[in-house]
Amino acid sequence: MLRSLTRIQRDAGVLANAPFVGSLQGSLQFSSNISPSALGGDETVMGMIGTSVTKKLWQERLTKNKDRLKHLPLPALNAKPPQPITVTYRFSSDRFLQEQIETDPILQYRNPWNQVRVGKLLEDLDSLAGNIAFQHCDDERTDTQLPLLVTASVDAIHLRRRLDLHQDVQEHCKGEPSLVALFTFVARHPLTKKSTQLNALKPQSAEEKQQFEERQAVADARKAARNVSASAQPEGTGAKQKWAEQLLGEARAMIDMPSLTSGNAMLMRDTAMQNTFVCQPQQRNIHGRVFGGFIMRRAYELAFATAYMFAGQRPTFKEVDEVTFMRPVDVGDLLKFRSCIIHTAASASCPNKAIIYAEVVASVAQPEQVISNMSNMLTFVFEVSQDHVADADTRKGSSAASPCKVKRVLPATNEEAQKVYQFFPAEGG
Repeated sequence: MLRSLTRIQRDAGVLANAPFVGSLQGSLQFSSNISPSALGGDETVMGMIGTSVTKKLWQERLTKNKDRLKHLPLPALNAKPPQPITVTYRFSSDRFLQEQIETDPILQYRNPWNQVRVGKLLEDLDSLAGNIAFQHCDDERTDTQLPLLVTASVDAIHLRRRLDLHQDVQEHCKGEPSLVALFTFVARHPLTKKSTQLNALKPQSAEEKQQFEERQAVADARKAARNVSASAQPEGTGAKQKWAEQLLGEARAMIDMPSLTSGNAMLMRDTAMQNTFVCQPQQRNIHGRVFGGFIMRRAYELAFATAYMFAGQRPTFKEVDEVTFMRPVDVGDLLKFRSCIIHTAASASCPNKAIIYAEVVASVAQPEQVISNMSNMLTFVFEVSQDHVADADTRKGSSAASPCKVKRVLPATNEEAQKVYQFFPAEGG
C-alpha cells in the first residue's frame, strides 16, 4: 500500500506538488502554448476526458511504460527517499487556463463565480497522485514492468485558503500550502492481479518522518479494524446506542407529528438529490476503466448542488473528508450518484459560519440482471454563513427578508444514525 501527499500552493498562480512520495524532480509547466497537439499525440490519451494537466500526467506515464512488456519481471525492491513532482497552474498570467476554450471545453478551470473550479482540480490531483506512485515504483529500466497501481481511497483533501484565478498571493502565502491532499494506492501484480510489495520509503526530514509515522498509524488502525470480528462488541456501544436512539426519537416525532415539531430540523432523506448516466469511452483512464478523478468531480458537483439547495446559499468548499473506491467502474456502466446532507454543525473557528457534511454514494446498476453494486462513497465538507438572509419573502412582495438559519439533519433509520455516529463519535459519547 502506498500513500502520497499532494500539496497545492499559490505562487503567482497555483502550484501543486507532492514532496513525500515519488522519484522524479522537476516541474511540469502549463502555459498558453499548451494544446492537445502538444501533448504527444497519443490517441489513447487524446480520446479520454480530462484537463490538459491530467492528459500531460497520463502521457508521461504512458511514455515511460510503453516499451515494457507484460512478461517482464517486476522491479527489484529498493528503499527510496521522497522526491517532489510539481505541476504549475499559471492562472495569473495564462489565459489558456483562465478562459473558456470553445475548441476544447474540458480545459476550463473557471467556475460561474470567477473562481477555480474545484472539481477540475480533483481530477488533476488524482492524476498527479498516480504519477507520484508510479515514479516511486519506477526503477528507470526497460527490462522490468511496473505493478498495477490503483487508487484505494482519498483520505483527505483540505482547502486551507481560497484559490483564485487572478490574485497573486506570493507575499502572503510564504510557502504555506493552500490545499493538502492524501491519497492511498494499492499495488497489484499486472498478470495475477494479486497484492505485491513496493519499494520502502525513506523519509529524510523531520517533517517527512512525522508524516510517515502519522500515515503508518492510520494504516495500522485500519488493518486492526478489518481484523476485528463482526461479532465483537466495540468499546462505547452503549453510549453509541443511546445517542442513536435520541436522534431517531426526534426523527420519529417529525415523521408522525410534522405539524407539532419545530422547523429547525429536517430528515436526512429529504435532503437527497441524485443523477444517473451511462459512462462513455471518453471518460476512461490509461487502464481503460472510468477515471477515478472524473467520478470525484461528478460526485463533488452533485454534493455542491445538494448543499446549495439545502442551505439556500452558495456553499464554500472546505475539504474532502474521505473517498473510498470499492470496485472499478467500466465504460458502458450505468452509474448512479445519490447525495444527501448527513450532518450540520456550527463552525469551531467562526461563530457565524455553519459546516455542512454531504455524502455521495455511487452505484453501478445492471438493469438486465436487476443488480446494483456500490462502487464509491464520498464525503464532502462545505461552509456557509449562519447570518444568511433569504429573499423569498422579498420576491413575494414583502417589505423585509427573513433570516435563514442552517437546519439540523436527523437520521430516520438506525443505519443512518450509525453512519452519522462514525463521523462524529465525540457527540455520541
